[in-house]
Amino acid sequence: MKINNLRASSINEYNNCEFKYFLNFDINIGSVAGFAAEKGTLVHLCLELMAKAKRVHRLKGKRGKPKGKRVDPEYLLDITYNRFKKQGRFNWGEEEKQFCRKQVQNALAVPFINPLNLKVLRTEHQFEITIKKPGFLIRGTNEYLKLRGTIDLITEQDKNTIHIIDYKTGKSTDWITGEDKNHEKLKTDIQLRMYDLAIKYLYPQYKNRIFTLFFTQESKPVTISYDSDEWINTLEEFKQVFRQIEKNDNPTRLIDIKVSDQWKCNYVCQFGELAVKFESENGQIITENYRKKKGMVIPEEIVKNDITYKKLPGYPETVCQKYYKKFNKLGMDEFRQQMTELTVNGKVSARNDYSNPKLTKLEIT
Repeated sequence: MKINNLRASSINEYNNCEFKYFLNFDINIGSVAGFAAEKGTLVHLCLELMAKAKRVHRLKGKRGKPKGKRVDPEYLLDITYNRFKKQGRFNWGEEEKQFCRKQVQNALAVPFINPLNLKVLRTEHQFEITIKKPGFLIRGTNEYLKLRGTIDLITEQDKNTIHIIDYKTGKSTDWITGEDKNHEKLKTDIQLRMYDLAIKYLYPQYKNRIFTLFFTQESKPVTISYDSDEWINTLEEFKQVFRQIEKNDNPTRLIDIKVSDQWKCNYVCQFGELAVKFESENGQIITENYRKKKGMVIPEEIVKNDITYKKLPGYPETVCQKYYKKFNKLGMDEFRQQMTELTVNGKVSARNDYSNPKLTKLEIT
């Protein structure tokens, strides 16, 4: 597969389903965020705005906590809620607003998590680290692999210690394994290991690096630290992942290797939607995608632009099945070429836009 960068999310996706990784990160179809993710983004934005206000307050030489609407959680909740509601992607109501309010309140209630109590160094710090070391040269090029990520909140605990805080609006259980994300489990978390490596180079003046994941739904902080030289092992791990992905020309699907987990394909993965074909009287065929859910009924006909389309007979395939059959028929290179020509990606979020001028770039040699 083609690969020029690694992110924590891409590594996790590859470990979960190689074919989904191929579609999202090789062909760049791109994942579509669901409602839960969008609510999480709103919570992050409220806390980020407060952290930025605290940082500006400190940089102006002021002490204590900033005041006014810039740090008023209700005001920030209102403006962010109205912005997301106006976008119209999801049906935002009072219940969703209350959910977000509770997550923000939970974060503010914990003194060492509340950004207004902290010495804020950076918020949403986006980095790109090029690894110019043996084993990281991209096949057939003169380019080296890049590590990319965005860190929620970077604070200084004392002159020797930097403290990274990452807000998690999901539950503290691994949705793949069902295991609790406790201290020992998180020591192996790929995102935190990448952060540890990045912070070593981004902030070399700090001797100690500590990391806290705060699960907002449960008001649960989990804080860990690594040995000072653990980043060496992390770098070696990334090299192995990089080489494994680059050599993989036949990505497997989760549903084929672990049938017991097929519910994740059907009800979680965007490619698990049913691709249903409809035909008009003049023979025009369109495809509509439907998410599997209890009580779902696929209509026998639909109307688009005053044209009636009737459902074609036969059990519909999932989007994944449709792509996988085409992949096996054409082979990787031809499939990639055809899909790339058809793919039109939507707007890239600022968090994933690595053309951002505020991006911090550095090299490891």
